Amino acid sequence: MSKKLISKYQFEPGAAGIGTVKVPGKVTLEQFILITNSTTNNLIFNFIEDGFGGSVSYNSNDDSTFPNVLNGVTTLTLELTTAGMLSSHRLNIMVDGIDLKIRPYDFGTDAIERIRTADPQSLIDADFEYGLQSTKWLGLSLIRNYPSFFEIPGTDLTITSMSTNGANPSLITINTVETHALVTGSPITVQAVLRSVSGYSRAEGAFILFDAPGATQMRYFAKGIVGTASQSVLTDNTILRKNGFFTSAGLNVSTIVSDGGNPSIITVTTASNHGLFPGSPISVVISSGGSNHQLAAGAFFIEQVINQTSFKYTARSSGVVASSITGTVYTRPDCFYIHRPFDGGVLVSPGGPAIGAHAIRATKKYFRYQSGKGLFFSTGTLLKPNYDVQSVTATGTSVGSVITITTDGTDHGLQIGATIELLGIFTSGYNGQYTVSGVDTDTSFQVVATSVLGNVAASLDLRPRVYVTLWNGSSIRVGPHDDQNGIFWEFNGSVLNAVIRNSVLQLSGTVAVVPDNNTLTGTNTRFLDQLRVGDEIVLRGMVHTVTSIQDQTSLSMVPDFRGVSSVSGVRVCIVRETRVPSSQFNIDTLDGNGPSGFVINLSRMQMLGIQYSWYGAGFVDFMIRGADGNFLTAHRIKNNNMNDEAYMRSGNLPVRYSVINDGARTALTSTINSTSTGTITVSDASRYPNTGSVYINNEIITYSAKANNTLSGLTRASTFSTFTGGSNRTFSAGVASSHAANDSVFFTNINCSPTLNHWGSSLIMDGKFDSDRGYLFSAQKLSLTLSTTFQTAFMIRLSPSVSNGLVGDLGIRDLLNRAQILLNALEITAATSVAIIVEGILNPSNYPVNPASVTWTSFSPEASSGQPSFTQFATTYTFESGAFARPGETIFSFVAGGTDTKTLDLTPLKELSTTPIGGRGTFPNGPDVLAINIRSLTNNALAHVVLRWAEAQA
Repeated sequence: MSKKLISKYQFEPGAAGIGTVKVPGKVTLEQFILITNSTTNNLIFNFIEDGFGGSVSYNSNDDSTFPNVLNGVTTLTLELTTAGMLSSHRLNIMVDGIDLKIRPYDFGTDAIERIRTADPQSLIDADFEYGLQSTKWLGLSLIRNYPSFFEIPGTDLTITSMSTNGANPSLITINTVETHALVTGSPITVQAVLRSVSGYSRAEGAFILFDAPGATQMRYFAKGIVGTASQSVLTDNTILRKNGFFTSAGLNVSTIVSDGGNPSIITVTTASNHGLFPGSPISVVISSGGSNHQLAAGAFFIEQVINQTSFKYTARSSGVVASSITGTVYTRPDCFYIHRPFDGGVLVSPGGPAIGAHAIRATKKYFRYQSGKGLFFSTGTLLKPNYDVQSVTATGTSVGSVITITTDGTDHGLQIGATIELLGIFTSGYNGQYTVSGVDTDTSFQVVATSVLGNVAASLDLRPRVYVTLWNGSSIRVGPHDDQNGIFWEFNGSVLNAVIRNSVLQLSGTVAVVPDNNTLTGTNTRFLDQLRVGDEIVLRGMVHTVTSIQDQTSLSMVPDFRGVSSVSGVRVCIVRETRVPSSQFNIDTLDGNGPSGFVINLSRMQMLGIQYSWYGAGFVDFMIRGADGNFLTAHRIKNNNMNDEAYMRSGNLPVRYSVINDGARTALTSTINSTSTGTITVSDASRYPNTGSVYINNEIITYSAKANNTLSGLTRASTFSTFTGGSNRTFSAGVASSHAANDSVFFTNINCSPTLNHWGSSLIMDGKFDSDRGYLFSAQKLSLTLSTTFQTAFMIRLSPSVSNGLVGDLGIRDLLNRAQILLNALEITAATSVAIIVEGILNPSNYPVNPASVTWTSFSPEASSGQPSFTQFATTYTFESGAFARPGETIFSFVAGGTDTKTLDLTPLKELSTTPIGGRGTFPNGPDVLAINIRSLTNNALAHVVLRWAEAQA
């Protein structure tokens, strides 16, 4: 037998035979040894002493007494009276275990609860010392699930000059060495401009070209004022890269109308619910040539959401924009992903306070889980941002003086209401906690002095810092997960959570939808009963956000359905998340009250860990390095004996870091009318501050007080303000309206766009990864007549979708295809003795914008050899420019000579995979596409080309 001390309990004092002690799990009367009230130093239970006994009952279904402890509750009713004691008194409870168990410290066991002796294998190589590793990692930027632009690898252009005109907004002019072949409306990415220029970050990010005046010149409008007229913003590290548009990226626009003012107010009307919030950044491409139409083109913010199908923005001043405008509108995420060269880390941020902005940095690869083994993820991560300080000054030295803090080199992302800590100031009175009271630039903000200051100009220590300690409206997430499934640590600005996400629950009935449309029409569905506005659903493997629910059989979602053809009779799943705050962790609460005594400081880098097994019912451990530097387990989520389906769809997951401006979302508990200015009550206001604004059905409501779940002091049809794009801006929405019980309530005052910092990732499988034996697949082009100019022999890719072993284009099957192509070998047989050059082009940069220009064929049908493959091949295509596939990335080049067969071993190359969100182009707007180019040194040579590969299901 083994003795142990029980630390979790509930003590309810009472008369003899009435007072109880409750403990988690099943403990028999024979196992209880001794219970002492350590507060009063009284013995209240002793198994060998008369009058100190008791009786025991066990309730296996009690899962509420001890949050997140899932194996029932034992109640010990005490024989001794404890009527004079308090429930808050501390008890020492000693019990006997049934068996003597030998178990190492937490990290000494794997996710299958075995002593960690198996030979582990790392599944990821993540050393960021020299850059972001773009071949292994993906940066994905979204606004309310709208994908807009993606970078095209291998399309960097060499810049000779880059300057601003200093206007509002500034026009940036770039000259390049190469002929860029870009036109008006082409998307580009610009990063790492000169940081000493005021407003430098407004020239960074994804943009659409205003025009291209010459073969080596282009211009775009920044997000605000950048520098002064003719000032250079170029550095040696400035990056200019061509971009592409994701499949169906543009909004479904019906009309664009000007009010004829100067500046002109532009009203955009969409064919269906656009789902965007006030303050959303947009890019507008104008294709019409009317008077001053180009003043309505560029980067803007939605200033007013009129209703679910229309919004307004202000065109640039200097002329009246005539009406009858035509164009395309895209969301414009300002997310950024920056390599930290001086410490080898990576900086991730949504780049602004737009509601729904989502910056995702994820491994390109989905790591394959194998049953019977455990996976362990770990990372060095900073969950609260901090910034170097350049200067600190004050308007005076008395309490109440305004202190201005200027950060050094990085935008602070702060808004009024965020809480910061200032440290590293020599001058007395400055160090301490503050609430941001004003923001005037991207790198400076104000707080109010709470003590007497030693001087108006602060003297700084070697490394003065601003630490952002508390905020509202944005969450940082770290762990193995994607938009549909997974597990991750989350800090939402106030609470550290352990989260598990799944999308296994299928909603009632079936739905129908057509391409480029966001209306779901249901059959036997219960949308009103099962969904709320803001919920995320999975349709044919793609995630959408519900924006309105008309009735039980009709709803709107964003983005539009991106599938290739209309579908009907399709099941929809809802994405669900279970959050456990650290105060309810079932092993260690990390606040000094757990068994380890460890107190976590999220302003300092933490070594976070997650280990898990799947099996459909495995457990998940959330781990962290404690006070002694060893891993300790803080919380376990048990999934066996709990669910009637798998706890998430698959154990195959990517490693992912993200920051999302999600705000707190709750629901009304009762109806409010259009004139009420008293109170509104919501189901959960715990994440709402005492004052702020909420968004209900296209109406902004400001409240001035909060008591529990009741918001009071209402201002209807109100506005909210944020600092964005270099200035303080005010945004509005619709008129005051009635709202019904269960309508969704969104918090709008995002007071920080935080940065996430991480320094590497590890994903280890215990017992090594065993490669499954399977088939070798092949694609070939025989008797190919060659010339001295390259031609594309064929292309292969994973099919965009798959289910039940059947492949199809995007949206045809139920799941996005997460399989992997493992290249094996390339064989060349020449019919004549002449040198032949073969190259592999991954994701050609001239892949057709119109997917119909490529004919993809499956290997599975009998006519195509009947191979059970998840891959498709193409021999018919029309490239966007040129006669053959152009880089892209050249992943191999091979010279074969003579008439015998030459073989190039391709097994050292990384696997080919697909995009996290689906698409019909090349990665990241679809699967990796590999094109095989071939030419000879003389004309009319003949050759046979065979490409072999294996496939791994992921």
